[in-house]
Amino acid sequence: MTGSLRLLPRAAFLCAALLVTVLQSPALRAADLSGDYRWQPVRLGAGGFVTGLVIHPLDPDVRYCRTDVGNAYRWDVAAREWMPLVVREGSSGVPASVASAPSKIGVESIAVDPLNPKVVLISFPAKYSSSDKKSVTPIAGSVFRSTDGGRNFTQSNLNVKMVPNGNWRHKGECMGIDPVNPSIVYYGSRENGLWRSADGGLKWTQVATKGAPAVNANVIGIRFDRTSRTTVTTYAIVAGGSVLRSVDSGATWAEVGAKSGLEGKLGNSFVDQLGNLYVVKNGTRTMWKMTREGAWSELTPDFGSSGNNANGVAVDPANPSRLFAIGSGGSISRSLDGGSTWVRLGNRFSFSNTFAWLPQLIKGSPDGWRSNGGILFDQKGRLWVPQGNEGVLTVVPSADDSETAAKPLRWQIDSKGIEEFVTHDIIIPPGSGDQMVGAVEDGTAFLIKNPDTFDVVQANLQPQLISNGTGLAFCPNASNYLAVATADVHHTGSGKDYSGYSTNGGQTWTQFASQPPGAKAGSIAISRRDGWGEGADHLVWYPLGNRPPFWSHDGGKTWTQSEGFPLKSNGTFDQQLSGFWNGALKQRALMAAPHVADRFFLYTIWGGANRLFRSDDGGRNWVPVPDSGLPAGGHHAQLAANPFVKNDHWFADGWESGGPSGLWHSTDGATYVKLPGIERAITLALGKGPGATVAVYFYGKLTDDPEWGVFRSVDGGATWDRISRYPAGQIDIPTSMAASHDTFGLVAIGLSGNSFVYGKPLRSR
Repeated sequence: MTGSLRLLPRAAFLCAALLVTVLQSPALRAADLSGDYRWQPVRLGAGGFVTGLVIHPLDPDVRYCRTDVGNAYRWDVAAREWMPLVVREGSSGVPASVASAPSKIGVESIAVDPLNPKVVLISFPAKYSSSDKKSVTPIAGSVFRSTDGGRNFTQSNLNVKMVPNGNWRHKGECMGIDPVNPSIVYYGSRENGLWRSADGGLKWTQVATKGAPAVNANVIGIRFDRTSRTTVTTYAIVAGGSVLRSVDSGATWAEVGAKSGLEGKLGNSFVDQLGNLYVVKNGTRTMWKMTREGAWSELTPDFGSSGNNANGVAVDPANPSRLFAIGSGGSISRSLDGGSTWVRLGNRFSFSNTFAWLPQLIKGSPDGWRSNGGILFDQKGRLWVPQGNEGVLTVVPSADDSETAAKPLRWQIDSKGIEEFVTHDIIIPPGSGDQMVGAVEDGTAFLIKNPDTFDVVQANLQPQLISNGTGLAFCPNASNYLAVATADVHHTGSGKDYSGYSTNGGQTWTQFASQPPGAKAGSIAISRRDGWGEGADHLVWYPLGNRPPFWSHDGGKTWTQSEGFPLKSNGTFDQQLSGFWNGALKQRALMAAPHVADRFFLYTIWGGANRLFRSDDGGRNWVPVPDSGLPAGGHHAQLAANPFVKNDHWFADGWESGGPSGLWHSTDGATYVKLPGIERAITLALGKGPGATVAVYFYGKLTDDPEWGVFRSVDGGATWDRISRYPAGQIDIPTSMAASHDTFGLVAIGLSGNSFVYGKPLRSR
């Protein structure tokens, strides 16, 4: 580090004096202001993948859906929108033990009691940070029972591995309640065979009776046939190739899938009103049908072009000969003779409405390939599909079956309340009227004009479906200039790298003229302007892949790799340094100094005493900041700068820290001191405080407080006010945080699978 000693301004002296006071005493809770705050979900609309949908057989208004990395939802008739189930609101919601720390969720299965619309079971795991394992016991996967329509839940004793985001997530429900005796419930686990409950889903025992699935089997489906007047037939669909049947409440099981032609490739399944069992032949365009007498026949729906393997079938409750089958990309096929002949109704979903930013334009058309979780009828003859991006779709097929490939079904989006984006970053550019910009997986980025009204504009950088936004930035003294780093991080093949910039606060976007060679997404930062104007902005891009940053001084027209880092022969960071290697990490390790043009800071995960680097020439060259005091192992680390005071910097080690946890503060931009009394700090943001002060926010946990939450300090970290326990009820893991530079108290949080939430005081101060 170079530079001469300078006199500190008065504000910096005050911060330094305050820091000494902080170090002399533990962190204090000044007040619990959570009751004075209003927390709400940011209204984007859907996103992610709704993997399953369950509709009650007695009342189609009683319906639930689940997602792979986010929440499960119940339809609220009065509000006409979906309400999240895995939430904690005071003493209601899921048990407090589940909400003892932020957790990755995703819901694996849902079951409703066919005789009681108020009873619903959901199943999910709770995965906590490795930093919290000593104080929090992870839930491999458990069933939760509600008797009030999904408003409150009781946890069962089941604890088996669940994978809501696994390969089988969209193959139907693996849990089922006996339609005659609802005390009996079955659960098909991913690695631990079949389980049974005799008390409605609270106490479970593994089924090891005659003919039952192996104790390590993957049971992907539970289905019931109640057409017999004397018995209920239960089917267990096993991924390895077995279709097992029990007619004595699970006491014995018999294989009925042998020599059926399924050949071990089992997918979604369904039992119709005549007792016929339909099973999709996974990875093919066919499905098989077994009558109650045990006779199998092969069905071949017409799914048109390639990329549409069979994924599900629905049978009209008023006409068992009328079938609708769905392909994996959204192709629909109809049969009017029980599956003997089929008519294709289009290769892709077609939409008759828009909702918020949906449907997304793909090559000039809103129609496009979509992942889906099958297809089903409700008792009133309406078709439903849970699927990717748009969430939940519904349509009433014409009574005269007039739809064709040229005149396909026109689906309505029924997803109000569902928010399931995986978020990577959130900013509130100064002077924007508190408009927010969020970076998300599968949707790049959004300008959020009003978080309450679905008033959003998607960054128009990609013409295809998926592109993952991983980092955002604004120019400190020209905040209409924004940048986003994106990539096809998960290598889906359906997205490319469409990073770019906006000169009007996110209303429109332009791709960078070039991208760093081989760079994949990552973080991006923008220097304050110092004599250069639009088109000549100085940017630094910190890419994925454990690589050093790149710099551009012409607004992204050209990029050059930075100098000054110890590298291996392949151009990646030396192993002892370690950079940003994985898109699942929600880092904010790159920061532009808001008060000094061309000054940037970069935190590296390891690096000994030299894990903080600084550049004073716009990213060209970097030098280590020795003995910064920052901890090692901050995989999800976050740096933040005070927008009002020079060299006032903050650091949170983030989720899944590999070293000491907490919050660090620097008043000289070089030496950080760990604040006492803060046990965990996952996200971090700085914004306007009362008067001319700064407000510091973090999501985490104080040492003397057993409860997690959002905390705010307006005295430099001497005391901390709690402003939320579970923001908007969510127990999801926060990925990023932003605070307004213009409005005191406004703060937004990005979540791992539930999009964004925001909070603001109920009364202005």
